Amino acid sequence: MEEMLRPVLCTWSTPINDTARSLFLEAHNIYRAYVTRGEAYHKGGKLNGSKNLFEMKYDCYLELMSMTETYDCSRSSPLPPASFNRFTIENEPYALSEGELIRTTVGSWYRPILSVSLLGPPTFSYALESFAKVSEVQIQN
Repeated sequence: MEEMLRPVLCTWSTPINDTARSLFLEAHNIYRAYVTRGEAYHKGGKLNGSKNLFEMKYDCYLELMSMTETYDCSRSSPLPPASFNRFTIENEPYALSEGELIRTTVGSWYRPILSVSLLGPPTFSYALESFAKVSEVQIQN
């Protein structure tokens, strides 16, 4: 898979490299393609397809702004009970390659929709918080 990735090519040196950026982008776009084609599952079956969900492109400027805003942040802070996006990396009993780690992380963002039915009226569930927050940011851009 990594040979087929389109390079992102951010021009500054950061803790994340272009290979990792490309892997994150590709993993997100795979899940977005499932949603677009109506192949994404949730507790009630498959989601309806989408005609206005497009492939994501990487925004190097947004990455730079995130790094600027969080430069002097502590590595640890107490998390409030809700309204913040939380990405988790699941502990595995063996070492993961960078690509496997990224795909696992993106999967943990997507996985909550598998336990909630999204048919009928709008659904409110803390289980969907990480998925909804990322979607909300994408819609606003």
